[in-house]
This record gives sequence, structure tokens and C-alpha cells, in this order.
Amino acid sequence: MNNSPNLTITEKKGECELTSEEEKILEALRNEKFSNYKVVKRNGIIEMIECTERIVEKKRIVSILSEHNFQNLEIKTANGKVVLINRTIKTKF
Repeated sequence: MNNSPNLTITEKKGECELTSEEEKILEALRNEKFSNYKVVKRNGIIEMIECTERIVEKKRIVSILSEHNFQNLEIKTANGKVVLINRTIKTKF
């Protein structure tokens, strides 16, 4: 599998270059640690991308919270033990 595809978009009139926001979205899509992506647009302008990852390592929740400024955590427990942590990181443009 080629990890470096041609990023140029060809239109009828010629080529169209990617914006810096589009480049950052493609970079996030190539990051294998994320499983879900959500792009938020307002008035046709990309405002934010939300990327969800599953945290596998055993870490203290306080240390997970301190790793990013904008994030949501989903924590599931069974029999009093944490069995799943999903983190959604929000990046504003």
C-alpha cells in the first residue's frame, strides 16, 4: 500500500491545491492511532477536526486529561475496573 499518494486534485479547468486545513485533515487520516474522524464546517469553511483514539496503555486519568487542551473522554468500566478509554481530540483551525 502506497502511503504517499498524489495529493493534487484535478478538475476540468486544471489543478487545485489543497488548503492548509485540508493538508492537516489528510495528515490526521494517515495517523493509524485514530479510528474515527469528524470534520466540522461552518458556512463552507473547515472549522475543526475531531479524531478519536482508543487508549490502550494503563494511565492515570489525570495524566490523560493533561495531554490535550480540547478533548472528550469516554470511560467504560466493568466490575469496578476500567475496560475502555476512548479519547476524542479536537483541533480547531
